[in-house]
Amino acid sequence: MDLVLCDDHPIVMHSMAAMFRSHGHDVVATATRPEQLADLVLRHHPHVCVTDLMFDDAGPAAVFDAIAQVSPFVDVVVLSGAPGHAAQALAAGATAVGSKSLSAEAIVALVEGRTAEGTVARPVQRARVPYFLTEREVEVLQSLSDGDSTARMAERLGVRHATARSHVQSVLLKLGVHSRVAAVAVAVEAGMVRVPA
Repeated sequence: MDLVLCDDHPIVMHSMAAMFRSHGHDVVATATRPEQLADLVLRHHPHVCVTDLMFDDAGPAAVFDAIAQVSPFVDVVVLSGAPGHAAQALAAGATAVGSKSLSAEAIVALVEGRTAEGTVARPVQRARVPYFLTEREVEVLQSLSDGDSTARMAERLGVRHATARSHVQSVLLKLGVHSRVAAVAVAVEAGMVRVPA
């Protein structure tokens, strides 16, 4: 997944970027102020924004405003050392809230849309799905919707069987689902595929 990070402590931001990259994610942009998030989301189209809650010269209200601006387009995960603001962050539109003291595995799980102990989350807003799928991945979803096997999908898309399987796994990961049926359900709900009569 493509990520945007926002934290006013460079060492924290660089450490998080390295951690996410080591788990296969790409940090496409970083910000030191929450007001920068809206511009970065529009320019880079990330899957997730990961932001701190407390900044040296801006309190949680500035972060809540930023979350409200970007959450229609991207999932926002709040990581903070200051407890007690989870409800406000979720109300502003954050997808999940966790502590910076969580393990690397728990933080990555949270960003990937999986629940982790010691975190608070709300359901992912599936209407954002079309925003980050590639054209090829939408083709894969249509093939799944048509009931194609992996072999048939590979033939239809003109790719090898292993490549088709890799595309399916990428779609499942991006949608945060664990089965082809669930992926099709999300795609149908978002109006991304034609459903066979």
